[in-house]
Amino acid sequence: MLRTIILQPYKKTERRKVVNALDELCSPKDNYGWASAGIYVYWNYYTNEVLYIGLAVDLTERFKQHNGFYPSIDRNTCKYEQIEEYFRNHEKLGFSIIVQSPLSQPVTSKLNKEFTEQFSPIESYIGDEGLEAIKHQEGVLIEAFRKKNGNIPKWNKMNGSISGQNSVKPINYEAIKVISNRKDNILLSKSSLFELAESPTLERYENFLHAVRILAPLYGEKRAIEVLRRDSIIDTYGQMIENGYLNKRLEI
Repeated sequence: MLRTIILQPYKKTERRKVVNALDELCSPKDNYGWASAGIYVYWNYYTNEVLYIGLAVDLTERFKQHNGFYPSIDRNTCKYEQIEEYFRNHEKLGFSIIVQSPLSQPVTSKLNKEFTEQFSPIESYIGDEGLEAIKHQEGVLIEAFRKKNGNIPKWNKMNGSISGQNSVKPINYEAIKVISNRKDNILLSKSSLFELAESPTLERYENFLHAVRILAPLYGEKRAIEVLRRDSIIDTYGQMIENGYLNKRLEI
């Protein structure tokens, strides 16, 4: 379930650092952190304009395709030219991801045959649901942007899924404000992509908050926290209170 938004503006010289961070936090081979399949958004760091909304089965690989790690790739299938043009005039490019639990991990090309054969029918079904979730959410966000602005983001060539387009509500545009660093929200990670990749403790905190974000619509935030604390071996939430993490402000 897509419930955590992570922001990370980057310089052209930091592209490899983004790749390493994505691979650390969203690897399809891990059962911790987040699934490799998610939504990603490029935005103008200086104006907060959303430039592109996309989906990826593997966020790391898709970032590499867009950012010139594969010179032989068809430039019509990625945003390399647009990103290069952007960096000719700006130092930093805004980049955000919306991630889901590793339980929603679909099969990707990085998983070898022996590994994928270990997937149970339930795991495969949940992985397929995770893939459908990102298709749906991409459609929701692109259509929400279009309804607000009269056009889709300028790097996008087409709308997203029909199911997503048909599910748009006014509140969905608020998510776009969060993704492009214009608004705070419970769904927003208190740490950047780089911070989470460099600190297992911060990653653990945000994994706990990811679970809170999933349960909050059902129970309310306070009750969700109580349920998760009761069922946790380690009192992660208590540690967050003690260390002041809940008051941390995202600095990017």
